[in-house]
Amino acid sequence: MLNDMLVVDAVVHGFDWGPDNFAIPVAASTTAGGFGLHNLVVPNPEERLTEEEFVRNWPVEDVAESLWYETSTDLAVYNGTPIFDFYKDGHSPTHKGFTIATSTPSARWSMGRWIRSGLVTSGSRIWSTWSTR
Repeated sequence: MLNDMLVVDAVVHGFDWGPDNFAIPVAASTTAGGFGLHNLVVPNPEERLTEEEFVRNWPVEDVAESLWYETSTDLAVYNGTPIFDFYKDGHSPTHKGFTIATSTPSARWSMGRWIRSGLVTSGSRIWSTWSTR
């Protein structure tokens, strides 16, 4: 919560920006663009990641830590990305979202909930949230 408001991060990714994940050479350019965007949207230079810190295969532990411990996020939506033309694993592999959702210790759930592909998880319990329209 931030100022008594629920904080939702609806665009969480577990990127693999590393060169070993490039499916084609131009992926290096999109990775450089991603790092450039990071520098643009993080206004405080002291909070920006270095290129070495940013351009890597982000472990699920680092994604979860930066989401739950470095922000006021209460609810998150993980977004896998199927960009297989550029990145061998799609760039933000879906399995990372499921790993975070199923392996994050229950203590972290006091800080938030994790939503991914129609599943809401809390600790070790998973509820289906598929709805009909």
